[in-house]
Amino acid sequence: MEEELSALKENHTRDLISKPAKASVIGSKWINHMATIRVLLTIASIKWWKLHQIDVKSALLHGEIHEIICMKPPLGYNQSQPDTVNIFFGLEVEYLQDGIMLSQRKYGDDLVTQACLSDQKVAYTPLEINVKYKNDDDDPLAEPTLYRRLIGCLIYLTIIRPDISYLVQVLSQFVTNPCQHHFSALLRIIRYVWSTINRVFFFHSASSLNLEGYVDADWEECPNS
Repeated sequence: MEEELSALKENHTRDLISKPAKASVIGSKWINHMATIRVLLTIASIKWWKLHQIDVKSALLHGEIHEIICMKPPLGYNQSQPDTVNIFFGLEVEYLQDGIMLSQRKYGDDLVTQACLSDQKVAYTPLEINVKYKNDDDDPLAEPTLYRRLIGCLIYLTIIRPDISYLVQVLSQFVTNPCQHHFSALLRIIRYVWSTINRVFFFHSASSLNLEGYVDADWEECPNS
């Protein structure tokens, strides 16, 4: 992160100023497509490709913007040399003779530490039975920052943990105004991850490249729609 910030400063990308009167403020967010990453890993295992990672510090289009906005594209392009991937989004990558294996142990340990879970309690299922989560379930969290950060961490983990994908997607709907009930459910997922921390995700080199899709939509039982 420090290198990225230095690149922005070196390219004179922006100036920190007070918000002018009547100015519109444009927000920003990180976007990551987990399905795309899984497809990439599957193809890499079938084709016997080695994965390489490039750390792009600044790669935006050249341009001059004269209006006052919250962000301005930096000039220039800077990147490090590609390295063979052994750690991918905090997940450990191991290349085997018959495929690629991803381990979650380090990521899971870090997740438990971030959640401040020190009581060693475990959960053997990620979701309570017959529980429907909805808006205003309980008292709102006074400080939702931790909830939002942990949701982001779990979204990354769904790369190799499809068993938590549904519930993480449900709880991510409440990041704007999470309640205590939502936070308790979030901690249950993390306890479940910790109790199953030795599970690995294996991309077999003999897998098929044929794409199959499945859907299970149930709008009627969604309490928020």
